[in-house]
Amino acid sequence: MKRMIAVVDPESGVVSVRTSDTPTLDLPQDFDRAASQVQLDRMSRVRYLSMVTGKEVVRPMQVRPLSWRVHGEDCLVSDASTMATGSRAGSFRLSTVE
Repeated sequence: MKRMIAVVDPESGVVSVRTSDTPTLDLPQDFDRAASQVQLDRMSRVRYLSMVTGKEVVRPMQVRPLSWRVHGEDCLVSDASTMATGSRAGSFRLSTVE
């Protein structure tokens, strides 16, 4: 049985409990928190809106399990319902580890 970890959606305040192996991404420094979501394709490239330029950014990023995160850390947590496939990108949302 996998350990469960609570994460909070800072936008809505909703707490959800996820498995410790849930995929996460580091929060890019120029990430626009108002957008709160990124897409990850099968080639490990993320697409997100930059708060610095106001334009979409595409760059490679390493996926890490939720268990590697610390209490209070902001990161992008996978929305398990939209994992990446050959024709569709996976979705990650801004969350805070509880």
